[in-house]
Amino acid sequence: MGITLILIALSVGLLLAGFAPINAYLLGFFALVPLLFLLVPLQRSNAQNKVKKSALIGFLFGFLYMALTHLWLFQLLEFSSLLSISLLFIVYSLALALFYASASLVFVCFTRSLWMFPFIWVAFEYLRSIGKFGNPNGVIGYSQATNTWLLSYASISSVALVSFVILCLNCVIYYGLDSILKRSFNKRLLALNAILVVIIFVMPVFFQWPKDSVFHRLSVSLIQGNHKQSDKFNPSERQSIKQDYFRLSLQEVETHKPELIIWPETFCVGLNLESRFFIKALNQLETPVLFGSARYDDKRYYNSAVLYKNNSMGIYDKNQLMPFGEYWPYKSLFRFFGLSNIIPGAEYSFGAQPQPLQFNNLSIGLGICLESLYAKHFLMQRLNGADLFVVMANGAWFKQSSINERHLHMGLVRAVENGVPFIQCSNIGLSAFVSAEGKILHVSTLKQQQVLHESLSWQTINTPYLIVGQGMALFSVGLMLLLCLKGFVEYLSKKKSGL
Repeated sequence: MGITLILIALSVGLLLAGFAPINAYLLGFFALVPLLFLLVPLQRSNAQNKVKKSALIGFLFGFLYMALTHLWLFQLLEFSSLLSISLLFIVYSLALALFYASASLVFVCFTRSLWMFPFIWVAFEYLRSIGKFGNPNGVIGYSQATNTWLLSYASISSVALVSFVILCLNCVIYYGLDSILKRSFNKRLLALNAILVVIIFVMPVFFQWPKDSVFHRLSVSLIQGNHKQSDKFNPSERQSIKQDYFRLSLQEVETHKPELIIWPETFCVGLNLESRFFIKALNQLETPVLFGSARYDDKRYYNSAVLYKNNSMGIYDKNQLMPFGEYWPYKSLFRFFGLSNIIPGAEYSFGAQPQPLQFNNLSIGLGICLESLYAKHFLMQRLNGADLFVVMANGAWFKQSSINERHLHMGLVRAVENGVPFIQCSNIGLSAFVSAEGKILHVSTLKQQQVLHESLSWQTINTPYLIVGQGMALFSVGLMLLLCLKGFVEYLSKKKSGL
């Protein structure tokens, strides 16, 4: 059991390090090799307890990995209670660990080939990423966000294909190490593995997708105000916060004369649109501003993005709300047990299906904060004509935790998938301009009041992803289900024969 725990911890450690800000994405190539050394021998054995043991290995891996990946939840202690955050952290980590337990069980008990591992892993990564409580945080493909070469696979079939490629490399390395340890070399299979590696690294050379003939141009300034969340909640600080944004914006108008100024999500707490002084100050800027603010309409509150231009407003209401942070799922059940929401008082309504906002000759696809985690959200807007993606975030909730960097990395993937530039403006950072190829053009420093300016020029890229979508993930899910069905039929057949 001791060796099992060591190998699980090693896999978790390598995988977490692959998401590190030092661009240690190479670690992802072999992060799951220690886990394979536990699962593959079990797969090939006839042990009576292989079902239980494989599920336990996967569950331990999943719980440790998900718990460490979601440590940032404790940054919310300032706004909640230790009991609420601890319950969410433990229950959420346990629930997500079940996906890893299932993946390990299916691989060990329903397959006989090492090369089924990438398909099964991708299938369960996808399944845990969808639904009301779905979360793609920690999907192995995101470890390659700053590796623009392999990230280009996302332009074919989303981050799932990047995960598949990285998992194939893990299998190749496992096979090589296993052959060395056993001193059993199959030259033909080793040659095929070497060819697979060459194909994986050479293929992106041929990813030359067609571009639209129209050149888009936009001069943009991002205002990173750098205000603590506790200050934003303090009524006495709100006027000062607004003054900071107007002061920095006026300086940008004088210096760069941008066509568009972008402020972060909920740049200042309150119903800003109902303040005539705020609207008057916007008009005095004489430059269009895209900003985040709470909004009240038809007896409902919304977390909104507002594009203000010449006394007119385009509005986008957040569509993917964060459970327990922005809305309270199963409220009656929690109240029955005497539990309150994680963030008391936070209760927004869901916006309509996302549509790009029109600005000059551009269609801007919008996301607010963690919406950049959801590939479908941006694909819908791209198919509806979006030429550019903008995400407005409020990283002040998470302070200096690693989630700020991982959040931006997910935005890089959205750019590559859809073939359009990506802009993120965050209260404390990270704010950034990203090219359609996923290259960071300009990025801010975390926890600094800062202004970023870029004069963007681009052609949208018509990537295969726009047609294929989540094809890789859905194929993997279908294959996994067929393997389970086949195993179940074989089990029934054996049981019938035994009778």
